[in-house]
Amino acid sequence: RQTRTHTHTHKHKTKRHNTPRYTEGERDTMNASAMMQRRAVAPRQSAGRLSARAPTVVRAALATDASARPPRVILDDLPKVYAYDHCPYCVRVRLGLGLKNVKHDVVFMANDNIKQPTELIGKKIAPIFEIPDEQLIMGESMDIVKKVDSEEKYGETGFFAEATDRKDIKAWMKQVKDLLRLLHRPRYMAAALPEFQQQDSKDYFIAGHPVPPYDKPEWKAEDFGQDARVEAYATAMAQTDELLPQLNA
Repeated sequence: RQTRTHTHTHKHKTKRHNTPRYTEGERDTMNASAMMQRRAVAPRQSAGRLSARAPTVVRAALATDASARPPRVILDDLPKVYAYDHCPYCVRVRLGLGLKNVKHDVVFMANDNIKQPTELIGKKIAPIFEIPDEQLIMGESMDIVKKVDSEEKYGETGFFAEATDRKDIKAWMKQVKDLLRLLHRPRYMAAALPEFQQQDSKDYFIAGHPVPPYDKPEWKAEDFGQDARVEAYATAMAQTDELLPQLNA
C-alpha cells in the first residue's frame, strides 16, 4: 500500500509516493516487449480502449495516422519523467504519455547515479514522475499511467483498458527469463543508451546484473571479480546465434 510522505526537492516541499521495489526477475521478464513498444504498436480487436499493460496495444489508426491521435495536451508546467532507456517500466510510462499526446520532459539518469533518484523518491528506482503543478513526485509505472488516464487535465480519461492478467504471457516470460538475460544484458552495454554513456555506468550495471548460469551471490562475491563478469558478458554475446533459435522456438 502506498503512502505519501514529504521530502525537500528543488526549493520547495514535494509530496512523494513510497513505491514497491521490483525484483530483478520482474524487470528482466518484461524486457522482451520493451524494445518492440518503442518501434511498433498492434491493433486491438475491440475498438475504443487501449491496454495499459505491457506489451501495450493500440488502435492501428494511432500508429499510422497522426490526425487520429488525441488532442495535444500541453500543461503550463510540463510533467517530467526520470528514466532509463532500457527499462521496460520507463517505456510503459513514456508510451502511455505518448499515446495520450501529453507533452512532457524526459531526463535520462546515468545508471550509476544513485544520488538523484534517492533525493527525488528515497531510493534508486525508475521511472520517477514529477508533476510540478501538484508538487508531487511518484513512482510505480502502473500507478503513473493510471493517474494520467484518470485526470482530465491529461486529456480523455478511461483511454486505457484494464489489465488482462494473461496467464499465458506470464508463463512465457518465466520460461524465457534466462535466455533474455543472456541476450539483453550484453546488448545494453553495446548499444548507445543514454544511461550507459560513461564506463562507470556500464561497470555499475555489470557488477549488479549477472548472466546465467551465475546467480547473484556468486556474481557479486569479491573473489569473482569484475574481469570475470565482463568476460561472462562477452561470452553471452557470442552465443547469439545459438540462443535466438531457442527464444523463437
